[in-house]
Amino acid sequence: EAEELSSFEMAVVNTARRRDREDVNSIKRVWHARRLAQALKIFWDSWHAIRQFQPEIVHIQSAGLDVSVIRDMLLIPMASHGGCKVVFHQHFWADPEKFDGSRKAFKFFYKHLMPRAVAVLMSSPLHIEQAAKLIDVNRAHYFPNTCIPPAAFPVERVRASDGVCQAVYVGRLSHLKGTYDLIAAITQLLRSSSDFRFVLIGVGATAEDDERVARLVAEQQPGDRVVLTGRVSDEEKWRILAESQIMVFPSLGELFPVTLVEGLAAGLPIITTSVDYLPRLIVHAENGLIVRPRAPNDLAKALLALGRDPEMRQRMSRANR
Repeated sequence: EAEELSSFEMAVVNTARRRDREDVNSIKRVWHARRLAQALKIFWDSWHAIRQFQPEIVHIQSAGLDVSVIRDMLLIPMASHGGCKVVFHQHFWADPEKFDGSRKAFKFFYKHLMPRAVAVLMSSPLHIEQAAKLIDVNRAHYFPNTCIPPAAFPVERVRASDGVCQAVYVGRLSHLKGTYDLIAAITQLLRSSSDFRFVLIGVGATAEDDERVARLVAEQQPGDRVVLTGRVSDEEKWRILAESQIMVFPSLGELFPVTLVEGLAAGLPIITTSVDYLPRLIVHAENGLIVRPRAPNDLAKALLALGRDPEMRQRMSRANR
């Protein structure tokens, strides 16, 4: 859609899994025949596309930290052999400790295959710092996630008419995203305060997450003080952001989340955790509050402190806008 790309012709090879959701709670991955067949099909489709379209550039997008990352890196020599320049867009940490599989295999392929790309795009400076431990990063480029709110989005947000402080969460509902820690914190707050409403936007990483989250919320009998929206349109999401006063994002592991960037653009103070790149996006007491991961008590205290201090919220809102 960008004017700068109008002189390019593009073809897309979809390497995503057919399933919309996967179990991100499990640390056990099984490399079975179906996934092996899928990987072989991706290699075949990619090679066929390269021969058919004869592109000058192959742009590889890669996320996750399982064997699919090695599969994606193996596409680099395939495309290079076809005479293409390769741009590798790395959405994962170059950290063997976080790899779900053989760390030696990850380091071997990363060190030997990534330098064959003419450019590597990374979402944060921390990506580049991690990669520098394994490869020469002279061809690495910082390429952050960005966000532009809708033109009609109000600079001064609409406050809930009943005076209740509304906190919003956007993302998958899963252990990895800290959803269960958030629910535990909400349970504490609902027992002691009637000043809050919580809106959780998103679906579970698995159907089991959907059922468990719904059950945990229902057990508290919160009425309209906790709302599970499920999937919503972009328009509805921005409407909810406009009506909220706080964004809460208690993730246990994160790279450069678009959700947080949307919260910043919406002028929402952010409560998040001290993991990975998050403390570089959110500076404690300046544009949000940082709490320890897996600490519902700390999360509840942060929500209470920010929810009851409109002056602090206003100051953080201006900083984030």
